[in-house]
Amino acid sequence: MQSGGVIPSMRGIEIFLLGMVFVLAGCLEPAPSVVEEVHLHADFSLVLDGVPFNLAHEKYMTSDKNNRSALVHLHDLDGNVVHVHAPGITIGDFLESIGLSLKTTNNAITLTLDDGTVYETPHFGCHEVSDGQTICVDPAPDSKTIEVYVNGNEIEENENYLFKDLDRVLVIYRSLNAEVGPFLEAVTDNACIQSGKCPERGEPSDESTCAGSSCGVGSIAT
Repeated sequence: MQSGGVIPSMRGIEIFLLGMVFVLAGCLEPAPSVVEEVHLHADFSLVLDGVPFNLAHEKYMTSDKNNRSALVHLHDLDGNVVHVHAPGITIGDFLESIGLSLKTTNNAITLTLDDGTVYETPHFGCHEVSDGQTICVDPAPDSKTIEVYVNGNEIEENENYLFKDLDRVLVIYRSLNAEVGPFLEAVTDNACIQSGKCPERGEPSDESTCAGSSCGVGSIAT
């Protein structure tokens, strides 16, 4: 009879302890997910038929009056330095954030401005299409082209290129017989100031307030 009294008691304890486990599990909050902190800067230039496109306008800036994007944007009426605050941000993401668009297909490269103006050129070279075949398009000497350069080198990723800190990016629409060298040299190198990598050239602006129009502006050497 003694053993018969012990068994229910032990079962009761087990049930009680199991219940406490569920109660405690319900009270515990899940561990917060780790969000990668990203803050990098890149110099950017857009040139159309030999004319630099001016992005230093209020409509392209992120401010309390014009909240374009928290992930990638321009500040301080500076149209040359792109601010990136998230991983995986591409050149295409940036252009879309300010109302422009760059799209590459097997057949063409298309640049669309915020006023609806469209620049489209053939996608020169050989490219594999969806059915596994390869198409090749050779340019004529006077053909127009849209190209993307990063740190002086033409890239194939175009709008899919992921920004890296201190990149110097040129997106250019030009005739193939027009020189690209002067425009590569003209891309600014001020991103290092905002990234704090060249303190001898000036202090970065205070970006803690750059969700608003009162962004602090540091002394930027040119």
